[in-house]
Amino acid sequence: MSPNLEEQYHGLQYYKFIDRYISYMQSKALDQYLKDTTISRLLFFNLSLDSIMRLAKVNGENYVAWLSVKQNVSRATAERYLAQQILNSYRYKDLKSMKILMVDFEAYFADSRYLPHLRTCIAKLDEKLMANKRNASIKFFNEGNHIKSIYEIIKRYRGKVVYLAIWGTWCGPCKVELSYTSQLKDKFNNKDIVFIYLDMDDDDKEDEWRNFVWISNLQGLHIRMNNEHIQRIWAELLPTGDGLRGLYPSYFIFDKNGILIKEKAKRPSDQQLLYTQLEKHL
Repeated sequence: MSPNLEEQYHGLQYYKFIDRYISYMQSKALDQYLKDTTISRLLFFNLSLDSIMRLAKVNGENYVAWLSVKQNVSRATAERYLAQQILNSYRYKDLKSMKILMVDFEAYFADSRYLPHLRTCIAKLDEKLMANKRNASIKFFNEGNHIKSIYEIIKRYRGKVVYLAIWGTWCGPCKVELSYTSQLKDKFNNKDIVFIYLDMDDDDKEDEWRNFVWISNLQGLHIRMNNEHIQRIWAELLPTGDGLRGLYPSYFIFDKNGILIKEKAKRPSDQQLLYTQLEKHL
């Protein structure tokens, strides 16, 4: 299996091929390690397993994937791959990942024709971040892990319909749904409705979570809980379980009396179906 096909294949299919090749390398390296745990450096990575785990935690899995790519493919392939990864991070508004990958891109491909565009993309996210930090319509609830009941929050908005989204910055489908937020907000502008976003992320992701919210201009109330503490919220919202606990994203509607009336509410991408659900209770 060889990745040196860039002259023959381009675009989406080629990047899918590279992703499969990365999975192959990771699987092969892990298999070798499991057969001989005395190995000091993993195949394809030239790093210890501990080093890889630390880098994944600090810099993200995309960075670890890049480490294997740069050592095992042609320079042209590596350049295109890393540029694509930076652009993927841009689409998902992951400024931290962009900047981490960009350090290596500038170091390894200082004369790349992709550099001006990549720098422009980073500058755009930086600009959005700084502008929306001043947006008073974006509110954060500090110490979300201390919340014992979601109704501690809901009761503050008596007299308004509440649309609750449970999501995570790590969740691709969640971010897709958030891209429909502007249409949803426009539809219910000046209506008695409140949007609450409950994020599930590790405690060390606090800054990344806040930055994503600001960059995305997600107006509403934002709460973050880690996986351990959010379980009591899931149990409260879905007491019978029904296999729905822990599904991200999930949506809930509370009426003006603070009563949960829809535990499997439509998603923002459902558009008119969701609008109809909400309008019933305004």
